[in-house]
Amino acid sequence: MNLTGIKYRASAAISWLRAHVTSRRVLRTLFAAAALGTLGVTGEAIVRGHLVPPAERAPSAMYTRPVAWGGDGRDGPVVIGSLSAGLNERRVPVALRDVPQHLIDAVLAVEDQRFYEHHGLDPLRIAGALAANVRAGGVSEGGSTITQQIAKNLFLSASRTPLRKVRDAALATALELRHTKGEILEAYLNEIYLGREGAAAIHGVGAASRYYFGKPVGRISLAESALLAGMIRAPNRLAPTRHAAGARTRRDLVLGLMLAQQRIDSAEAARAKRVRVSTRSHPATSIDARYFRDFVARSGGNGVPARGAAVYTTLDAALQRSA
Repeated sequence: MNLTGIKYRASAAISWLRAHVTSRRVLRTLFAAAALGTLGVTGEAIVRGHLVPPAERAPSAMYTRPVAWGGDGRDGPVVIGSLSAGLNERRVPVALRDVPQHLIDAVLAVEDQRFYEHHGLDPLRIAGALAANVRAGGVSEGGSTITQQIAKNLFLSASRTPLRKVRDAALATALELRHTKGEILEAYLNEIYLGREGAAAIHGVGAASRYYFGKPVGRISLAESALLAGMIRAPNRLAPTRHAAGARTRRDLVLGLMLAQQRIDSAEAARAKRVRVSTRSHPATSIDARYFRDFVARSGGNGVPARGAAVYTTLDAALQRSA
């Protein structure tokens, strides 16, 4: 085709566009696309935006006897094998009533201080984060509430795109309409990622308190609560077992926020800041019972869901260690 033919076809195409593509049609198309997008995001939020009890999020596993044969129950049930292929996680589900108030206050102080005042979205936090990012010339601070964080962790990916922000806002609104603040906070405290125990990801304050402090979450101190709350922003970088100095700096920042928000007094903050940060870890209790585990798995391990199931066996942890 010669140059004259090309020019003729281009001119004809431009004439057709001018005749058929009007500003009104463009606006109608954009409006229809926006309406369809809104319906899609809203529909997803309505269908998916609900929480399950924390125990139903734990990977299915096989345990020893709930109570030892001797009856003292000191060991409690010990995991002897996973029934969830591909779910390498450490979770110890806890009820909100069993979480110390100073841990709740520490998390709210650093992650969402107006949690009980907003309905899933916090305009003040969003505006503050936007201003901080403009000053930094990039993304330096997030404006997500706890409800948005749990929506992202449970239902979405970690990608930072405008569409994902719209989706987590819609899901957060649905969660707030369906659940109480206590249910949302309980789900968040059980879901947050708090580092690694070997190859296993630690999810929730129940598993984290056992790994980092060697005790149930109900027994941790104010200093330990502030340390856990401080880790939420960057768990691997701020883990006391890896970077004690960074963990201490972040812990003291959380204590300062708690003091500024009048969640603790100056004496409590000063005492907590004097506590040494322990670098020792406390891996989950385990026993070698591979043959027993395999036998039970072959006998009745089929059909068990990937999450939320606990299979208790006749095996006694203390007797097995002795044997």
